[in-house]
Amino acid sequence: MTLFAFLHHLAFCAGLAVLSAVMVRAMIGARVMDQPDPRKAHRMPTPKGGGVGVVVTFMLGISVLYGFADFSRLADPYFRGVILAAFLIAVVAFIDDLRDWPFTVKLAAQVVAALAAVGSG
Repeated sequence: MTLFAFLHHLAFCAGLAVLSAVMVRAMIGARVMDQPDPRKAHRMPTPKGGGVGVVVTFMLGISVLYGFADFSRLADPYFRGVILAAFLIAVVAFIDDLRDWPFTVKLAAQVVAALAAVGSG
């Protein structure tokens, strides 16, 4: 790997880190809060949705890898299965942050996502 390629990758990683921080700040600004109740450890409202920044940057990074890095990616069916599974879990987790879904819905989504990843190849 050349120095230019290394710096290019480093700049891409820095850009993803900044995007993640911006997304987390946006979720805090949107006031997506977890309210205390007897089953929770916190006593004050706590921000939720921080995973949005991680998921958005992961999906962007994996999409760029899928689009440009032919030499270092998984075969197409495996890659699409992993992306689909990650997206499904992310959507369910985000909606759970907003609506507090029961654990059975989240578990079912995880099983479907695992089956999608395994079934892709």
